[in-house]
Amino acid sequence: MRRQDAGITLLEVLLALAVMAMLGVGIGSLFETGSQVWQRIDANSEVADHAINRTELRSTLESMQVVGPDLPLSELIETDDGIAFAIEKDGISIWQRVRLSENALLWQVDSAPTSQILRPDLSRVTFSYYGRKTVRSEPDWHTNWDDATILPVLIKIESWQIGGQVNPPLTIQPAKLTRQMEISLSSLVPPD
Repeated sequence: MRRQDAGITLLEVLLALAVMAMLGVGIGSLFETGSQVWQRIDANSEVADHAINRTELRSTLESMQVVGPDLPLSELIETDDGIAFAIEKDGISIWQRVRLSENALLWQVDSAPTSQILRPDLSRVTFSYYGRKTVRSEPDWHTNWDDATILPVLIKIESWQIGGQVNPPLTIQPAKLTRQMEISLSSLVPPD
C-alpha cells in the first residue's frame, strides 16, 4: 500500500523556492548596504586623519616653550615653501616643517621618516602672521615674518583646492600655553 502524503507536492516546492529567493534577496541587499557603508567609512576616515593631523599640529605649536622675555623668535623660521619651527622635548630641539609639496600641505618632523598630510589636493597655500615684529611696533597682519624679533601672536594658514574652492583657514597661536601661564590673578587682561 502506498501512502498519499509520502512525497513533496509541487506547491510545497514552490513555497520553499519563494522563501529561499526572499532570503537570497535580503542577504544580497545586506552585502550591498555593507559595501556602501564601508566605502563611506573609508572615504571619511581619510578626511578624519587629516583633521587629526591639523589638531596635532595646532597643539604642538601652541605648546612651544618660550625662552627669554617677549617671546623671542629663535624657534620659528619662514622658508620658501612654508614655515619651520623647533619644539623642545627633553632638552633636545626637534625641528618641524609645514610646507606645500606635490599639491598637499604636509607636516614633517625631522626625526620622522614620513610626512603627515594636513590637507590634500591643494593648488595654493598662504601663510600670514599677526603680531608685532618688534617690541616697539604695532600689531598687524603681515604676509611674511622677515626681520621679526619676537613670535607672532597668530599664524594663519590659508589653502585653496585644485578646483578653486577655499578651505577654512587653520589659525594657530604659537606658544599659547606659555602665554596663558603668564596670566596672574592680579591681571584680568591676558598678555599681548
